[in-house]
Formats: sequence, C-alpha cells, structure tokens
Amino acid sequence: MVAIHNKDNFLKTRLIEKSILAQANQLKVTFDLPQGDYAVAVYQDNNNNQRLDTNMFGVPQEPYGFSNNVRPKFRAPNFDEAKIQLQEQKYINIKLQSW
Repeated sequence: MVAIHNKDNFLKTRLIEKSILAQANQLKVTFDLPQGDYAVAVYQDNNNNQRLDTNMFGVPQEPYGFSNNVRPKFRAPNFDEAKIQLQEQKYINIKLQSW
C-alpha cells in the first residue's frame, strides 16, 4: 500500500492511495500530482487485511516506511520530517523496515 498525504491529512486520511501486488524486491509506483508538499507512507500488507497491523502498544507488525526514510524510534514521524517538495517529476526511494 502506498499513500500520499498532505499536511492537513498526514496519517489521518489518504489524499491518494494505491495498492500494488508486490512481486519483487523493488516496485515503481507513479502518481500524477500537482506541485506542492507531500509525504508518502508505505506498508506491506502481509495478511491482506487492508491495514497496517500494530500490537497493543501501536507498534507496527508489518514492514513500513516513509518518504525521506524518516524513522523515529518511539513515535510516528511528523509531516515536516517526511515532507517532499514536488516541483517537477521526482523519484524517491523508500525502504521498508520492520520495527
């Protein structure tokens, strides 16, 4: 699952989302977006339940990642940490990791 967020909806609702079947170590996903500031959140839905599974403390139990590969240890990133500025065609790499 790849989700695009803006500052107003960061980690609350998804501005745009795409669900892609993972078949390789790397995937390429394309979005057509106007210029602006965005943050990207990605997770691997291992059990296909359409959500990022967490334990009782809110710790993710499936691989996940954010734009800028930001990874605070004991909290979710804030928008400014994950923000990318889109002014023209842009490629970003996000590594998925488990907690």
